[in-house]
Amino acid sequence: MKDKRIIKFMIAVFVFVVVALTAVLFYGTNHSMGDFLIVRGHEKIQKQQSLALDGYNKINIDLSSDNVEIETTDSPKLKVVQTAYNKLKDEDKFTVEKNGDEINIKRKVQEFRSFFSFDFRINEKVYIYLPRSYDKNLSINCSSGNVNFMSDIKLNELDCDESSGNIKSEHEIQADKVSFTASSGNEEFEKLKSDSYNVNASSGNIEINSLSGAGKVEARSGNIQIKYEDIKDEADVEASSGNVSLTVPSDLSFEFNGQCSSGDINSNFNMNKDEDGKEATAKVGKAPYKKISARTSSGNIRIDK
Repeated sequence: MKDKRIIKFMIAVFVFVVVALTAVLFYGTNHSMGDFLIVRGHEKIQKQQSLALDGYNKINIDLSSDNVEIETTDSPKLKVVQTAYNKLKDEDKFTVEKNGDEINIKRKVQEFRSFFSFDFRINEKVYIYLPRSYDKNLSINCSSGNVNFMSDIKLNELDCDESSGNIKSEHEIQADKVSFTASSGNEEFEKLKSDSYNVNASSGNIEINSLSGAGKVEARSGNIQIKYEDIKDEADVEASSGNVSLTVPSDLSFEFNGQCSSGDINSNFNMNKDEDGKEATAKVGKAPYKKISARTSSGNIRIDK
């Protein structure tokens, strides 16, 4: 009888452990594991550094697994602040290097910091306070961590490459040329304005509430939702596995070409469709026409005003 009680107790413990680990892993796919597993205290500044940007035309940010927040300020100097809830070693802190007309903000890639491939950073975050007067080039490269733009920003060229994490902006991003790439994560933009843009997500959704300019938006596995404010010349959208939803201004004159291998094409515009409904074209308004192309391998396409 005693042995049976022990067996039942061990089974209950095993079930509890399995359920707890499942919950942790599920949470880890949507949140920082560090936020879940580390007891949160007060966010402490680990390192901060300011420097003038006179003579520098490009800022390169390479911060591996840190969460990065970009904010513009009225200060004439660039300021970098690194925080964490636990004390960091010196080798875990960022460094600043100057190379010609470029500034490199980086840190060493730390090994043995992952748990079942999820981020196990100790609530680390790097704040980049960028002078509002700086209108040159900015490049951001993060292996694992989110990138947030916390205020309006206007640059010449902006490049952001995120391996595992989300890219988000609730403000206006404006640049002559922009490129956003997320290998595994969502991309959300309130307002994106660029003469030439390229937005790409390998595994994740893309949502742009206001898009102006010309370029391509592509999601290999995820949905695409875009509201166009203006199209400079041509807008190209492609989703390998996911739906595409486009909204255009009511006064925009455009030519539309849509193709889907498995899915439907719908619109409140008059469309010319082939027999199986997998290809559709439309011409709206008067010349000159902007061009809109949308393609899906597995998913629906919808374009409305």
